[in-house]
Amino acid sequence: MRVLRLPEVVERVGLSKSSVWRLIQQGEFPRPIRLGGRAVGWRDDEIEYWIESRDRVNWWANSSGHGHKTRKPQADSHDPM
Repeated sequence: MRVLRLPEVVERVGLSKSSVWRLIQQGEFPRPIRLGGRAVGWRDDEIEYWIESRDRVNWWANSSGHGHKTRKPQADSHDPM
């Protein structure tokens, strides 16, 4: 098991530090483990699982038409229709 510190987690998941902490508070991101004192880290396998699960959700949303709202074309204000 490898332990990742916050800068590496942020780099891997492509989120800001504040987004990571917000998702943890919302129960949508793996909780860190205490390394001692004020130091925390994340298990590499938990972060990889989270990334893979997000990929599956995004793939499903994109392939089934769910999750993306498409705009209807707006009528041209100059078109007499």
